[in-house]
Amino acid sequence: MKILLIRPRPPKETIGLQHVMICEPLELEYLAGNIDPSLAEVRILDMILERGSIDRFVREYQPDIVGLTGYITHIGVVKEYASRVKKNIAQRSDGGRRRTCGSRARGFCRQKY
Repeated sequence: MKILLIRPRPPKETIGLQHVMICEPLELEYLAGNIDPSLAEVRILDMILERGSIDRFVREYQPDIVGLTGYITHIGVVKEYASRVKKNIAQRSDGGRRRTCGSRARGFCRQKY
């Protein structure tokens, strides 16, 4: 199985740390480090550093599963990436605080909404 984990390039309109310095995509490194390499091949795609199109990377790697990370300011970019990735693969999964704490999952969240 092939897994592709993607950190999006932030919108130019946002102000964030990535405009001053670029940190490693630690959240994706944690995920990748917890996947048994005998069960899956994992790649991390950092679109802050890459200049190619996400479509090209997905077509070349042909992942079975794609994971996207991002902050609240990345919502538009993440939706765009998800739409583009969806055209190229069959399986997809989404999660994270915002997604996981949606109306159907509130019982599993520690924080009350």
